[in-house]
Amino acid sequence: MANKKKWCTVLIIALVVIAAAVISVSEMQDGSLPTWDVLYGTAGLTETQTEPSQNNLTVHFIDVGQGDSILVQTPQENMLIDAGDNTQKKNLLAYLEEYGVTALDYAVATHPHSDHIGSMDDVLQALPVRSILMPRLSESNTPSNSSYQNFLTAVQQSGAKVIAAKPGMTFSMGQAEFTVLGPVSQAENINNMSVILRLDWGETSFLFTGDAETAEEKEILNGEYADYLEADVLKLGHHGSTSSSSKKFLQAVEPTYGIISCGVDNDYGHPHRETLDKAEKLGIQILRTDEMGSIRFTSDGQRLRWEPEYE
Repeated sequence: MANKKKWCTVLIIALVVIAAAVISVSEMQDGSLPTWDVLYGTAGLTETQTEPSQNNLTVHFIDVGQGDSILVQTPQENMLIDAGDNTQKKNLLAYLEEYGVTALDYAVATHPHSDHIGSMDDVLQALPVRSILMPRLSESNTPSNSSYQNFLTAVQQSGAKVIAAKPGMTFSMGQAEFTVLGPVSQAENINNMSVILRLDWGETSFLFTGDAETAEEKEILNGEYADYLEADVLKLGHHGSTSSSSKKFLQAVEPTYGIISCGVDNDYGHPHRETLDKAEKLGIQILRTDEMGSIRFTSDGQRLRWEPEYE
């Protein structure tokens, strides 16, 4: 068997050499040389691609201090999930400009707390937006704060299509598919009204949870979309607070990476030590915006790569 493999290798090399010689003679008549693609193609071989494909997905966990903002980019489309508080508008808009965002296909307001939607009105005023995904609140849990009122005014003026998030909804951005997993039901605690999205790109997946706490996590674990939870990358709920990221939820998601978006030396003590300890015991690699700045993931549909803004 070893001799047979050896002779096959010798035969392939010989074919490449012969092909190169034949093509070289014909090509050199007009002064040009054959490319490696031509040589390998003539011998019936294919060149191994070493450069990453341009058809990639990029997910940016943007450093907006004590808040959330996530930019999802496919080769043709953009989605922004949350926008930090209203002190972050200049930084956020500069970041979007840096990465070539001139329009949004989707803007997602996970829930109406100012550290998630505070700068969304500025984004909606600065960029054209096709669709806005948000939870449908009841009369009793609709906030009256100025951040939410400014957001609603900007939504109305944007002319974008407004979509009330419901479990089972799916949306496409090129080859990317999003599935809504929550909110499942009305809750007085607005954190548990967070829009939860699962993103699939080829064989790689992300789960975005807003500020969902254990009550909303439990509803999904006990519901018909529990099988959708497993993902490679999890944005931990509520900035790594003990109110979120129950052990059962983390075990169901079983992520390789856990992202925590929070501010340096924030007043809430996020992320909480108990959450970090749970993640460590489950083998989840935690990446934090307060330590690394903005964190950017790239997927070619099979492999994930990530890089921090700073070490």
